[in-house]
Amino acid sequence: MKNTDEESSKPKATPGEIWERVAHLNGEGIGLERACEKYDLNVSSMYPWIEKGYVRVLKDRRGGGRGIKRLLNEADVAYIAEVADIRGRVRGRDIITDEYLPPHACS
Repeated sequence: MKNTDEESSKPKATPGEIWERVAHLNGEGIGLERACEKYDLNVSSMYPWIEKGYVRVLKDRRGGGRGIKRLLNEADVAYIAEVADIRGRVRGRDIITDEYLPPHACS
């Protein structure tokens, strides 16, 4: 039985395989708060992912009144949640690494 460190560090799924699982949500909008609630992600973590382009903003209506300010691409949020589940949700550890960059962020 062969179990090397190299084998145990291999990803359980490739970014392409993860994206295939969430692609049906591509283009669907979801509010920031709702996305974090639905996918069990931290709101403060979401902002850097938006800035880095890992989570795309479909509509941005900040600065005016109540209601949804930003609509995020739900597929991007679901992708990050899938990666978090694969890598383990450990406080303080980056979820998105070079190995797990979303396909749209690689180009």
